[in-house]
Amino acid sequence: MKIGLKQNVLDTIIATPKLQLELAEVLGRSLATIYRIAKSNNDDLTKVAALRTISKFTGIKEKDLLQENGKSLTNKTLGSYDVNEAAHNILKKIS
Repeated sequence: MKIGLKQNVLDTIIATPKLQLELAEVLGRSLATIYRIAKSNNDDLTKVAALRTISKFTGIKEKDLLQENGKSLTNKTLGSYDVNEAAHNILKKIS
């Protein structure tokens, strides 16, 4: 089971240098790394700090940023699988 960001969110990150810069700052990564991990939908983008930054920038709720194997996450999904700890914690807080 792979938890990651939805494709529209990844596309926004890839197309928005200002969001890339904010993510680089909160994750302690370079702009080039942020671009690369967005292209590969790396788990680093599901860390609490990244989810909050993306949510604040886009106006999309944290729980609506994520998907599992191409499907949106639900509370039922969270109860069924062991997901990335940071993503799980943030979704529990906002559900």
